[in-house]
This record gives sequence, C-alpha cells and structure tokens, in this order.
Amino acid sequence: MKKKNIRNIALAPYPAVRLLGFVAGGVLAGSFFPVGVEVWFGMALASLLAVGGALLYEWFLSRSGRSLDVGRFPLPVSTILFLVLVFTAFAAYADLRFNHVPRNGLLPFAGKSIVLSGRVESRPVVSSSGTRFQMEVREVFDDGDATELCDRAAVHVRGAGKGELQIRRGSLVRVKGSVTALGGAGNRGEFNPHQASRLKGVSASVFAVGVWQVQSDGESGGGVV
Repeated sequence: MKKKNIRNIALAPYPAVRLLGFVAGGVLAGSFFPVGVEVWFGMALASLLAVGGALLYEWFLSRSGRSLDVGRFPLPVSTILFLVLVFTAFAAYADLRFNHVPRNGLLPFAGKSIVLSGRVESRPVVSSSGTRFQMEVREVFDDGDATELCDRAAVHVRGAGKGELQIRRGSLVRVKGSVTALGGAGNRGEFNPHQASRLKGVSASVFAVGVWQVQSDGESGGGVV
C-alpha cells in the first residue's frame, strides 16, 4: 500500500501565526510579570528606534546598489527587532490596562453610595442572588455633583430575577449603589476576583440593593444580545 507524503509544517510559511505568538506572549508578559510599565515602554521605544535604524540602513544599501550579503530583504536582524517591538509594545499596553486603573476612575468613590450613569457592556447574568452585569461608567453623581469619568464596574443588583430588569447589552442605565474596591483571594491558590476583574478592565464593584435602584435610559445603538 502506497503511503501518502506528509508535509512538515513549519512556522516560516505562516508569518501571521508567528506574529500572533509574539502578540500573545507580550500580553501575558505585561499582565503577569511586574516589570513596570515604564520599563516596557522604554524597551518598546528602544526597539522602535532600532527597527527604524535597521530599515534606514537597508534603504541606504539598496540605494547605493550594494548587495545584501546577509540575506533577503528585510534583513533577519530587522525582522527580529520588529518582533521584539511587537512583543514589548503589547506588553506595555497589557501592563497599563491590567496593573493600572484610570486616574478619573471609581476607586476614589469606594465606600460611598452614588449614582452611576453609563452603558451595559455585558449580557446580564441572573442567579438566585440577583443580576450581574458589567457597566461602562461615564458619569457619577455624588452629593449633587456630577463628575465625568471613564471606567468599568461590575454591578450586582440584589433580588433582581429574570425579566425584572429590562436591560440588555448596549442599554443606557443609571444605577444607585455602593462602590467597593476589588478584593483578592482569601488564600493562596484560590480564585482571585481582583485579578479576574482586572483582566476584564473592571476596577471596582457596585452593589445595588434592589431593582428600583436601576433605571433604563434606552439603547446606545450598540445593544446586540
């Protein structure tokens, strides 16, 4: 019986897969390795300058008519520097999003009962304790003062059963509740709500005591269930 030839699969013919690997590696490195966002940004800037210098050198060689003895265009060094740039740039972005919260965020209101205005970003999940959803907060009302901000909050409405809240993803809502800073795991190895929420860009949780604390203001145009 004649055997079929099986081609060896390498990453070289798949540049997008190789690039995706460096993107994913950079996101993981920036999220879970506490190097510091300044370090990642510094490395990304240095890589960008190095890539620019390498491309300028290749352009100079091509204009002068000299042959590139070390390989085809672009030079392997330029390719490596570009991949390092991709890795460090995404690491810096992930570190900034995961380990840092907005200056004009919800944490200064921790421990207070306030009114939040914004858009529902996730599909509401109903359980025996109530309804949970993620909210993009755009404005906060505290003691009669309105403050514009840009942050995300995990909202829990106690006792809100299925069908009691007429909201969906994309709905504009106002929620009155108490803001709480995210807590970590009780013991090592247990589920860490702070880490899980930061992966979603959420910096605080909001607890509303009942359905009457949530007011729907219609749709924002992006409400796709």
